[in-house]
Amino acid sequence: LEKARRFLTTNELVDAMVKGGYNVGKKEPVKVYDSVYGSLDHARKKANARIVRENGSWGLREWGEKGGPG
Repeated sequence: LEKARRFLTTNELVDAMVKGGYNVGKKEPVKVYDSVYGSLDHARKKANARIVRENGSWGLREWGEKGGPG
């Protein structure tokens, strides 16, 4: 998210991970999606979490509702 510098959907995050070299191997796309979504959802529920979900997209708390930094 920090590199993208904007809120992203789970699908956009998965696509960026694959383009960035993340090897999904023979995993079904839905399993990769579920894994990414589950990890982000778990992280956002922790105390002092930086990850937030707004309007179906993931971002960083310090971005607020602006859709990205600055």
